[in-house]
Amino acid sequence: MTTNFNIIEQTGILQVKSAFTKEECTEIAQQILEYKAESTKNDDSVMLLNVNRGCWMGRPQEHNKLSPDMANLLITKILAACDQYLSYLPKPTNMNNLNTDYLDKTQWHVRAWCNVNEPGSSNFMHSSW
Repeated sequence: MTTNFNIIEQTGILQVKSAFTKEECTEIAQQILEYKAESTKNDDSVMLLNVNRGCWMGRPQEHNKLSPDMANLLITKILAACDQYLSYLPKPTNMNNLNTDYLDKTQWHVRAWCNVNEPGSSNFMHSSW
């Protein structure tokens, strides 16, 4: 007996391109670089995990190092991208009692990090859960 299922298949990688204006990018980059300069003096305030050679990683949003306007902008843009992403996922069929709790954005917590790469370095595509 063959049963066909259309199961939601999700990837942990979401790429967002052209979501921010040039001015927004400039302001966010400035705040991130200020945080990076401060955090290298005090490793307790940053996640320094060098997954890729020549790459610094930090979580300025979690350490309140972005202005409230930039932090809200970042979260708003990420949630809008997630809405778009979820709208394109195939809808499951032939399933009873489907749990869709993951669609409830009131339960979401945005944990964003940033990378600052030295000249010549790069980042490998990956997901983090």
